[in-house]
Amino acid sequence: MTLSPLSAHPSRLTTAAVAAMLLAASSFSFAQTTIRMTTTQSTECVAVTDANGLTLVPGGTDLQASGVALTGNGCGSAGSNFQAEISAPAAATVGTPFNVTWSAAQTATQCVYGTPSSGVSGWPAGANACTGSACGTSHTVPVTITAAGTYNFSIVCTSASGVATSAGVVATGAVNPPAPDNFDLTVTPSSPVAGSPFSVSWSVSNATECKGSVSGAATQLSGWTDVNTPSSPRSMSAAAGTYTLSLVCKNSAGQVTSKPATVTVSPSAGACVGPEGLTRIMTSNIGYGPMSSPIRSSVNVTEWDNIWGHFNSTDPIKPWPGYGGSGVNLMQFGRKNFLAAHFKTPSNVSSTSTLSGYFIYPVNLAGPNADMKISKTCGDFSPDTANPGCLVTNKSTSDEALVRWKFTPGNTGSYCILEPNTDYYVNMKFTDPNSTVECAAGSSICPLPTVHQYGGNP
Repeated sequence: MTLSPLSAHPSRLTTAAVAAMLLAASSFSFAQTTIRMTTTQSTECVAVTDANGLTLVPGGTDLQASGVALTGNGCGSAGSNFQAEISAPAAATVGTPFNVTWSAAQTATQCVYGTPSSGVSGWPAGANACTGSACGTSHTVPVTITAAGTYNFSIVCTSASGVATSAGVVATGAVNPPAPDNFDLTVTPSSPVAGSPFSVSWSVSNATECKGSVSGAATQLSGWTDVNTPSSPRSMSAAAGTYTLSLVCKNSAGQVTSKPATVTVSPSAGACVGPEGLTRIMTSNIGYGPMSSPIRSSVNVTEWDNIWGHFNSTDPIKPWPGYGGSGVNLMQFGRKNFLAAHFKTPSNVSSTSTLSGYFIYPVNLAGPNADMKISKTCGDFSPDTANPGCLVTNKSTSDEALVRWKFTPGNTGSYCILEPNTDYYVNMKFTDPNSTVECAAGSSICPLPTVHQYGGNP
């Protein structure tokens, strides 16, 4: 398309020569367009648009172009009084908002947002920016780069005698890696209950993806391992058991990994009914060794792993069958408490496995006689005719063995025969809550000591 002649002085056209054509043209395209214009001085100006070609100004009949390249002496000087002023930072971070400011000459009658049209949110390319006297004032546009790259911001303005456009400062979307590394995971509530939701939160900047993993009671956890978004927190629920959660957050520049977080999910309180008059103990300080030192405080004792899954106060949890010879003392066990500690046997244990173990009621931390049963039912102390070795009663603290367990069938009178991949509870209570043996008559607390031994191949 050629427009000739164009009655304007070349020194007044500036980069604006193309816009005069846009206002006069009667058709438009959606492909790269070349416009050749000749001034009254017979000097040529060639304008080449980007791939968007010519488009209608939204809500109007004028045409506009973005990304125009001008060549030729007829295009005028860059110092035109129609030049717009635009300011943007020299560098920006992907995903972090920043401001682009601009203003036009007082003679401008209308301004339209030009490039960029992709990779940036908040900059409405092609939309009307101002009309009339408002164009001459300062404008601030908050924008966010959504992909790494180099961007030029432009404004196209018109006046009664010409048009001008100006490119903004180059803004490069430099991607910073996520931070910090080794970040914390916070579980709320800290002692969740099976079937009830709990949340895990964290604080990491610059991440575009966060992937969770879990070990312990499960290798998959809905709401944690099947979500990739970086948004915190995440909500989930889980069956009773001990879980170790980790999170890896990353973007194109790198990744960071959380500290592991151990979550013990307790069985639902309504699912555990013990003997009449007794209350299930939920937490206790736990001592290790003959002198009950060192101590772990406020331990969730509804899970076996939290008790005999430790050998001292600082070692990591070792899931069932835990550490051989793990001696513990539940220091806040009450006369009218009962213990119901959940565990789940591994799925890879065969009926020919030599894995076996037993519990001891040690004499060095003596207390009232106790009953113990390994059962599939929480709080159960009833006789088991099919598996009688799972229950022992009225045992004293004279280093007597309590329940012995194994996986090999046979000899059920002396052993509790366990099944693989099955949930069980270690249930314990004092045989006579009112006994004064090794426990003062007025005391409501009678610490409960045990040692767990096992051998054979897991």
